[in-house]
Amino acid sequence: MPDFMVDFSSTVSFVRTGHDVSPMQYEYCPEGTGNCIQAAKHELNLTLVNLSLGGSYYFNDWIGVRLMLPIRIVISDAGFLDANDDIIENFVSGHHRDETLFGPGDLSLSAITRHSGQFSSKLSWFVSTTFGITVPTGNVVDNPEIVGMWKDEHQHMFFGRGMPAPTLGINASLRMDWGFVESSFSAIIPFLETGSKEYLPPEGREFHEMYDWDPYDSGQYLAPTIITGGAGVGSNFGTDDWTLTALTQVQHETQAKWQGFESRNSGRTGILAGVRSSLVIGNGLIAELSIKIPVYLRMPTENSQLEMPFLLGFGFYFTGDL
Repeated sequence: MPDFMVDFSSTVSFVRTGHDVSPMQYEYCPEGTGNCIQAAKHELNLTLVNLSLGGSYYFNDWIGVRLMLPIRIVISDAGFLDANDDIIENFVSGHHRDETLFGPGDLSLSAITRHSGQFSSKLSWFVSTTFGITVPTGNVVDNPEIVGMWKDEHQHMFFGRGMPAPTLGINASLRMDWGFVESSFSAIIPFLETGSKEYLPPEGREFHEMYDWDPYDSGQYLAPTIITGGAGVGSNFGTDDWTLTALTQVQHETQAKWQGFESRNSGRTGILAGVRSSLVIGNGLIAELSIKIPVYLRMPTENSQLEMPFLLGFGFYFTGDL
């Protein structure tokens, strides 16, 4: 019998990041204005809200399709420090600024398979696989490295990949009389870069060379590969409507590339641990709340920092038959 699921989920995190400033990252200083004040460090306090709207339709017990649209919100509070780590008041930068960004990410379309069975009366198994593609509905900005090298105002944060990217995933679980064990794996593997895009710099600016970039091309973007794995152990503790699960998650995001060169201040590796609580609140309706604490966070760029005290998640999932 066909069935369906409609879901809404979100994660909220507060991220502190920053990096030392190299001479190539100095702000534009027009000739004749004297010695302009330059920051020694850039710091950002970010509130990241990721919303996901999804829907799944299953033609039978083992195959279906899924659509998912992410919505992103980023609230940025930028700070600029001098060589003594003192805040520079009223500093204006072309790199970062106080702002709120809002928009869709890339739409995801997937095919789903479901398989289940029993090893014994007290041990059952379930496996689900997904294979799909993302559609470039999110935005991509001009290469911030190129624009920044011309001392022009630019944007490092955006929500799209610019080109379709294949996705795959697998979820598996074992259920016993005392509870369950679950695991998951997913990957987004972009391999197509965006086309060239002519960039016309402001008059009177000089390009500060880095790598062998073409200073008049702000395109050729290749989004990062994102690989995520997770595992959990949970139980309903003798109740009918509530479960509690201990979780661990590992995520690796490669550095993005422009014109074949790795983008600075991109990419990360993280390990998180936490708990998830699930509650049946109505016929076919489940609510979830989770919190994860990073135990390891690392960015590949030298002298860059990344701090995130926790990752809060919640969601609602409604299933029904047709």
